Amino acid sequence: MQALASLAAAAATQEAKTMFRRFRRNIVLMSIAGLFGLTAYVLLIVAGVYSLWMQTGSMLEASLLAAAGFVFAALVPFAVMRFITWREEKRLAKLRRARMLATTAAIGLLPRLLGSKTGLAAAAAGVFAFYMMNRSSDDDSA
Repeated sequence: MQALASLAAAAATQEAKTMFRRFRRNIVLMSIAGLFGLTAYVLLIVAGVYSLWMQTGSMLEASLLAAAGFVFAALVPFAVMRFITWREEKRLAKLRRARMLATTAAIGLLPRLLGSKTGLAAAAAGVFAFYMMNRSSDDDSA
């Protein structure tokens, strides 16, 4: 049993070393690729400003046009993010209203259910199910 444990530990250590080496290699290669990508992006911007400069005749106008384009391009993701947030808030509000309606209906039926033993068991099962559905993932440790 001891030999099997030491063999398993050696295999796990070798696997961890291999994963670490691969991870380090990928970081270096992705950093190099990122630098090349950033260089290409900067050169594309310079070429675009130069082209605008040749068309407008003024470096100031070309720079201002390029800056306005970048401001617009920077604002688009913020607008999209705000729209997605608004849509999610709207969906959650609808879900909250539906849950409140279901709770109100359940409270309205509670006196009738509590009148019999079967109703009491059904109410207890419903409360337990409601608790299980709404508990947080932190409660799973118990």
